[in-house]
Amino acid sequence: MTTIENMIYPLTRIAMFDSIGAVSKDIQKLWEESERNRCEHVISEEALFRYAYIPFVIGELVWDYAESILDACAWLELEGTKPLCRAVRELQQDYKRERPAYQNWDKKDNEDENKEVFEDAVQGIMNQMLTNLRLDLKREYPDLQQEHIAYIACVYQCDILLQSLLVYMGKERKNVGRQMCKKLSRILPDALYKLAMLLPEFVGDKPVSKGFANLRRQYIDTFATQIGLIGMTKTK
Repeated sequence: MTTIENMIYPLTRIAMFDSIGAVSKDIQKLWEESERNRCEHVISEEALFRYAYIPFVIGELVWDYAESILDACAWLELEGTKPLCRAVRELQQDYKRERPAYQNWDKKDNEDENKEVFEDAVQGIMNQMLTNLRLDLKREYPDLQQEHIAYIACVYQCDILLQSLLVYMGKERKNVGRQMCKKLSRILPDALYKLAMLLPEFVGDKPVSKGFANLRRQYIDTFATQIGLIGMTKTK
Protein backbone atom coordinates (compact mmCIF):
# COMPACT_ATOMS: atom_id res chain seq x y z
CA MET A 1 0.00 0.00 0.00
CA THR A 2 1.24 3.43 -0.87
CA THR A 3 1.34 5.71 2.10
CA ILE A 4 1.95 9.40 2.40
CA GLU A 5 5.35 8.62 4.02
CA ASN A 6 6.31 6.36 1.06
CA MET A 7 5.44 9.14 -1.33
CA ILE A 8 7.27 11.85 0.61
CA TYR A 9 10.54 9.93 1.16
CA PRO A 10 11.52 9.52 -2.49
CA LEU A 11 10.66 13.12 -3.17
CA THR A 12 12.70 14.26 -0.16
CA ARG A 13 15.65 12.09 -1.19
CA ILE A 14 15.57 13.46 -4.74
CA ALA A 15 15.43 17.02 -3.42
CA MET A 16 18.31 16.30 -1.05
CA PHE A 17 20.59 14.96 -3.81
CA ASP A 18 19.60 17.84 -6.07
CA SER A 19 20.58 20.19 -3.26
CA ILE A 20 23.92 18.42 -2.71
CA GLY A 21 24.61 18.58 -6.42
CA ALA A 22 23.95 22.31 -6.50
CA VAL A 23 26.13 22.91 -3.43
CA SER A 24 28.98 20.78 -4.82
CA LYS A 25 28.91 22.76 -8.06
CA ASP A 26 29.10 26.00 -6.10
CA ILE A 27 32.00 24.65 -4.06
CA GLN A 28 33.76 23.53 -7.22
CA LYS A 29 33.27 26.98 -8.73
CA LEU A 30 34.61 28.70 -5.63
CA TRP A 31 37.61 26.34 -5.55
CA GLU A 32 38.39 27.04 -9.16
CA GLU A 33 38.19 30.79 -8.62
CA SER A 34 40.36 30.51 -5.53
CA GLU A 35 42.93 28.42 -7.37
CA ARG A 36 42.93 30.83 -10.28
CA ASN A 37 43.45 33.81 -7.98
CA ARG A 38 46.17 31.98 -6.08
CA CYS A 39 48.05 31.25 -9.29
CA GLU A 40 47.73 34.78 -10.61
CA HIS A 41 49.44 36.33 -7.60
CA VAL A 42 52.08 33.76 -6.69
CA ILE A 43 54.87 34.90 -9.05
CA SER A 44 57.33 37.13 -7.23
CA GLU A 45 59.47 39.83 -8.79
CA GLU A 46 62.52 37.69 -8.06
CA ALA A 47 61.05 34.72 -9.95
CA LEU A 48 60.18 36.93 -12.88
CA PHE A 49 63.68 38.43 -12.82
CA ARG A 50 65.29 35.00 -12.97
CA TYR A 51 62.93 33.83 -15.68
CA ALA A 52 62.62 36.88 -17.93
CA TYR A 53 65.87 38.83 -17.46
CA ILE A 54 68.81 36.60 -16.49
CA PRO A 55 68.49 34.35 -19.58
CA PHE A 56 69.03 37.39 -21.80
CA VAL A 57 72.17 38.34 -19.89
CA ILE A 58 73.60 34.88 -20.54
CA GLY A 59 72.28 35.05 -24.09
CA GLU A 60 74.35 38.18 -24.73
CA LEU A 61 77.40 36.40 -23.35
CA VAL A 62 76.75 33.50 -25.73
CA TRP A 63 76.81 35.94 -28.65
CA ASP A 64 80.08 37.40 -27.35
CA TYR A 65 81.57 33.90 -27.44
CA ALA A 66 80.10 33.32 -30.90
CA GLU A 67 81.82 36.48 -32.14
CA SER A 68 85.10 35.10 -30.79
CA ILE A 69 84.58 32.07 -33.03
CA LEU A 70 84.03 34.32 -36.05
CA ASP A 71 87.17 36.32 -35.21
CA ALA A 72 89.19 33.10 -34.95
CA CYS A 73 87.85 31.89 -38.29
CA ALA A 74 88.93 35.14 -39.93
CA TRP A 75 92.33 35.17 -38.25
CA LEU A 76 93.07 31.55 -39.21
CA GLU A 77 91.64 32.15 -42.70
CA LEU A 78 89.38 29.10 -42.51
CA GLU A 79 87.74 29.37 -45.91
CA GLY A 80 85.42 26.44 -45.30
CA THR A 81 83.74 28.21 -42.40
CA LYS A 82 82.62 31.26 -44.38
CA PRO A 83 79.04 29.99 -44.94
CA LEU A 84 78.81 29.10 -41.23
CA CYS A 85 80.08 32.53 -40.19
CA ARG A 86 77.57 34.21 -42.48
CA ALA A 87 74.77 32.07 -41.00
CA VAL A 88 75.82 33.01 -37.44
CA ARG A 89 75.79 36.72 -38.27
CA GLU A 90 72.32 36.38 -39.77
CA LEU A 91 71.11 34.58 -36.65
CA GLN A 92 72.58 37.31 -34.48
CA GLN A 93 70.65 39.93 -36.44
CA ASP A 94 67.50 37.81 -36.15
CA TYR A 95 68.06 37.62 -32.39
CA LYS A 96 68.33 41.39 -32.09
CA ARG A 97 65.10 41.82 -34.05
CA GLU A 98 63.24 39.10 -32.15
CA ARG A 99 64.41 39.95 -28.65
CA PRO A 100 62.01 42.85 -27.87
CA ALA A 101 59.02 40.58 -28.49
CA TYR A 102 60.27 38.07 -25.92
CA GLN A 103 61.52 40.32 -23.16
CA ASN A 104 59.39 42.62 -21.00
CA TRP A 105 62.33 44.44 -19.43
CA ASP A 106 62.62 47.91 -20.92
CA LYS A 107 66.18 48.64 -19.87
CA LYS A 108 69.51 46.88 -20.41
CA ASP A 109 71.46 49.19 -18.11
CA ASN A 110 73.10 46.45 -16.05
CA GLU A 111 73.55 43.78 -18.70
CA ASP A 112 77.29 44.28 -19.21
CA GLU A 113 77.81 44.46 -15.46
CA ASN A 114 75.86 41.26 -14.93
CA LYS A 115 77.81 39.47 -17.65
CA GLU A 116 80.98 40.31 -15.72
CA VAL A 117 79.40 39.13 -12.47
CA PHE A 118 78.62 35.77 -14.05
CA GLU A 119 82.02 35.38 -15.73
CA ASP A 120 83.84 36.25 -12.50
CA ALA A 121 81.77 33.74 -10.57
CA VAL A 122 82.42 30.84 -12.98
CA GLN A 123 85.98 31.78 -13.91
CA GLY A 124 87.52 28.90 -11.96
CA ILE A 125 85.21 26.29 -13.48
CA MET A 126 85.57 27.80 -16.96
CA ASN A 127 89.39 27.80 -16.80
CA GLN A 128 89.37 24.20 -15.62
CA MET A 129 87.06 23.21 -18.45
CA LEU A 130 89.16 24.97 -21.10
CA THR A 131 92.36 23.41 -19.75
CA ASN A 132 90.85 19.92 -19.84
CA LEU A 133 89.49 20.61 -23.32
CA ARG A 134 92.84 21.73 -24.73
CA LEU A 135 94.62 18.74 -23.21
CA ASP A 136 92.00 16.43 -24.65
CA LEU A 137 92.39 17.91 -28.14
CA LYS A 138 96.17 17.68 -27.88
CA ARG A 139 95.93 13.98 -27.00
CA GLU A 140 93.43 13.29 -29.77
CA TYR A 141 95.28 15.31 -32.43
CA PRO A 142 99.01 15.52 -31.55
CA ASP A 143 99.84 17.39 -34.76
CA LEU A 144 97.12 20.02 -34.36
CA GLN A 145 98.60 23.51 -34.07
CA GLN A 146 98.04 25.48 -30.89
CA GLU A 147 95.98 28.20 -32.60
CA HIS A 148 93.63 25.59 -34.04
CA ILE A 149 93.26 24.03 -30.60
CA ALA A 150 92.35 27.48 -29.25
CA TYR A 151 89.81 27.89 -32.05
CA ILE A 152 88.06 24.58 -31.31
CA ALA A 153 88.12 25.46 -27.61
CA CYS A 154 86.25 28.69 -28.45
CA VAL A 155 83.58 26.67 -30.23
CA TYR A 156 83.06 24.30 -27.31
CA GLN A 157 83.07 27.16 -24.81
CA CYS A 158 80.20 28.82 -26.69
CA ASP A 159 78.41 25.52 -27.19
CA ILE A 160 78.59 24.50 -23.52
CA LEU A 161 77.40 27.88 -22.23
CA LEU A 162 74.52 27.92 -24.71
CA GLN A 163 73.45 24.39 -23.80
CA SER A 164 73.66 25.38 -20.12
CA LEU A 165 71.34 28.30 -20.79
CA LEU A 166 68.83 26.04 -22.55
CA VAL A 167 68.89 23.57 -19.65
CA TYR A 168 68.39 26.43 -17.16
CA MET A 169 65.50 27.84 -19.18
CA GLY A 170 63.83 24.45 -19.47
CA LYS A 171 63.81 24.09 -15.70
CA GLU A 172 62.71 27.67 -15.07
CA ARG A 173 59.88 27.41 -17.60
CA LYS A 174 58.53 24.34 -15.83
CA ASN A 175 58.89 25.90 -12.37
CA VAL A 176 57.25 29.21 -13.27
CA GLY A 177 54.56 27.46 -15.31
CA ARG A 178 53.74 25.25 -12.36
CA GLN A 179 53.43 28.30 -10.11
CA MET A 180 51.23 30.08 -12.63
CA CYS A 181 49.16 26.95 -13.27
CA LYS A 182 49.73 27.13 -17.01
CA LYS A 183 52.07 25.81 -19.66
CA LEU A 184 54.47 28.51 -20.80
CA SER A 185 55.91 28.90 -24.27
CA ARG A 186 59.63 29.39 -24.88
CA ILE A 187 60.85 32.82 -23.85
CA LEU A 188 64.18 32.77 -25.72
CA PRO A 189 64.18 33.78 -29.39
CA ASP A 190 64.45 30.96 -31.92
CA ALA A 191 67.80 32.31 -33.10
CA LEU A 192 69.52 30.86 -30.03
CA TYR A 193 68.06 27.40 -30.65
CA LYS A 194 69.22 27.59 -34.27
CA LEU A 195 72.68 28.67 -33.12
CA ALA A 196 72.83 25.61 -30.86
CA MET A 197 72.32 23.37 -33.90
CA LEU A 198 74.87 25.28 -35.96
CA LEU A 199 77.82 25.42 -33.54
CA PRO A 200 78.89 21.73 -33.86
CA GLU A 201 79.46 22.36 -37.59
CA PHE A 202 82.45 24.57 -36.72
CA VAL A 203 84.25 21.64 -35.11
CA GLY A 204 84.36 19.73 -38.39
CA ASP A 205 86.45 16.56 -38.24
CA LYS A 206 88.11 17.44 -34.93
CA PRO A 207 85.59 16.45 -32.25
CA VAL A 208 86.61 15.87 -28.67
CA SER A 209 87.14 12.39 -27.25
CA LYS A 210 84.31 10.31 -25.79
CA GLY A 211 85.78 11.02 -22.37
CA PHE A 212 85.46 14.77 -22.73
CA ALA A 213 82.06 14.37 -24.39
CA ASN A 214 80.90 12.87 -21.08
CA LEU A 215 82.56 15.71 -19.16
CA ARG A 216 80.78 18.17 -21.45
CA ARG A 217 77.42 17.02 -20.08
CA GLN A 218 78.66 17.56 -16.52
CA TYR A 219 79.93 21.05 -17.34
CA ILE A 220 76.59 21.92 -18.95
CA ASP A 221 74.73 20.90 -15.79
CA THR A 222 77.24 22.75 -13.59
CA PHE A 223 76.95 26.03 -15.51
CA ALA A 224 73.15 25.68 -15.64
CA THR A 225 73.15 25.45 -11.85
CA GLN A 226 75.46 28.45 -11.57
CA ILE A 227 73.14 30.56 -13.74
CA GLY A 228 70.41 29.95 -11.17
CA LEU A 229 72.61 30.60 -8.13
CA ILE A 230 74.61 33.68 -9.00
CA GLY A 231 73.18 36.92 -7.69
CA MET A 232 72.81 39.55 -10.38
CA THR A 233 71.80 43.19 -10.13
CA LYS A 234 68.26 44.08 -11.12
CA THR A 235 67.74 46.70 -13.79
CA LYS A 236 66.78 50.14 -12.52
